[in-house]
Amino acid sequence: MDEGQAITHCMTHTAVIAPRYGLHGKPLTSWTKKWLKCLKTSRLVMALAACLFLALESNNTSAKDSLSPIEQYFGQLNDASYDDIGLSYREKAGSIRRIYDESISADQHAEKLASISDHDLKLLYESAHLAAFYTHDQKYLADMQLDLAELVRRGLDSDNNYVDLYATLVSQRKFDDARLLGKQHPAQTFKPLPSYQDLTESTENGPSVLTLSEGQHGLEMNRTTVDLTSPTTQIVVISHPLCGPSSRAMHDIQSDPALSKAFISHARWITPQDGNANFDVLARWNNQNPAFPMSPAYRQDDWPMIDIWATPTFYFLQNGKVVKTVSGWSGQDSRHELEQGLRQIGLLPLKP
Repeated sequence: MDEGQAITHCMTHTAVIAPRYGLHGKPLTSWTKKWLKCLKTSRLVMALAACLFLALESNNTSAKDSLSPIEQYFGQLNDASYDDIGLSYREKAGSIRRIYDESISADQHAEKLASISDHDLKLLYESAHLAAFYTHDQKYLADMQLDLAELVRRGLDSDNNYVDLYATLVSQRKFDDARLLGKQHPAQTFKPLPSYQDLTESTENGPSVLTLSEGQHGLEMNRTTVDLTSPTTQIVVISHPLCGPSSRAMHDIQSDPALSKAFISHARWITPQDGNANFDVLARWNNQNPAFPMSPAYRQDDWPMIDIWATPTFYFLQNGKVVKTVSGWSGQDSRHELEQGLRQIGLLPLKP
């Protein structure tokens, strides 16, 4: 993510998962390149950085030769997780899926795990977690559980393993399994989940969300379907209360009478599918901002028209089809782009 993106977007996926991985089992080549991008561009700093880069690359050549195949595959997978340039959400997930299935899946069998080194076993668990994080595919969750069972057998399981598993269960909407994990490991500080009910029909397909409300026994969440064709003109906003650019966008929209009117009557505010379990944060936001309530996407793959889940991103729809997308928030320029989108779907008059 470059400096401009850091100002205008919250890249939720990378921000949550990247710090856990660091450099273990990962070649330094791509990491040093990313590190250099973050340096200031003064001549002196760049000269020093170039010297350090060459030294690191020299060490990396010998380090790569000593890596196990699993370490090398994990390095490729981790590299792909950092690749945000020019890739949609589905393209990035597809890249991670391809690397995992071609290079790592073959080792994810109980008989093979029994003979793998402790270090490689830990990397297999990290690989499955990373793949599950970006693809939301249940088969990678199953690999996580398989790896964790072997880690437990060897006495190598850690608190982070259970934190990752709990988050993955929540992100894949396996709420009962997440609650069971919490009961089995009471010493872990898992965020409690609201009661859940699926209000969709089994034959219904298409986008759905988790709507939050206060019930008799506390916070409740219900899965409900979303009709993007009625009304024919809609705005879908990918946002989150904990995202700074999203908050700035909301403030600017609320302070503009024309924008505020259009968004109150035609916008749906959706948060990405993740495992952070911040349902209490969302409920508090909705209570404080009843005109702009946010609902988590139940499953991102059910929203085929959405290819950017960085927050904030604005999709202007006409008869269920996206006619304009505005991604990020940079103040006045973004406000003008929203106005253009509203004109394209007929919510603001065209300029003479």
